[in-house]
Amino acid sequence: MLKAKGKIGDTLLEFIEYLANLIPYIALDRDIEKSRSEYYLVLRKCSGGLFSIDPTKYNYNYYLDYMIKVITNSVDNILFYSQKFEDYKSLSETDIKIYECFKKKPEKNLQTKNIVSEITIPRRTAIYSLNKLVDKEFLQVMGKGAGVRYKLVF
Repeated sequence: MLKAKGKIGDTLLEFIEYLANLIPYIALDRDIEKSRSEYYLVLRKCSGGLFSIDPTKYNYNYYLDYMIKVITNSVDNILFYSQKFEDYKSLSETDIKIYECFKKKPEKNLQTKNIVSEITIPRRTAIYSLNKLVDKEFLQVMGKGAGVRYKLVF
């Protein structure tokens, strides 16, 4: 998840999250995550590297140019994300609980035993749901056999 520095960053991220919640098929957060270093560079350019309480001291043109680019990329991906949204709606309650385990710790690779102990479900149920999440490309498999781990797909 992106973290903002200062009031301008916080406000802009709130606006992005508002847009993302408004339109579930446009994944602004994912497109910003893909260009994270550019995002921070744009924030630095907006502020000139200096924090100010006065919002009129910031140059918002850099940010607006960046957001137009991100929104354009997001719109180009609407078909992909609309299919993802439909796939998500088709998940069972158990599938969603398992998916949420990965969303809580997106940087971690989890094994079946981690899932079984975290949400207390039978191992067979966990494996079935994990395979479903892999088939629908919400998770990816890392390794084989007893050491297999699963990772969230961004």
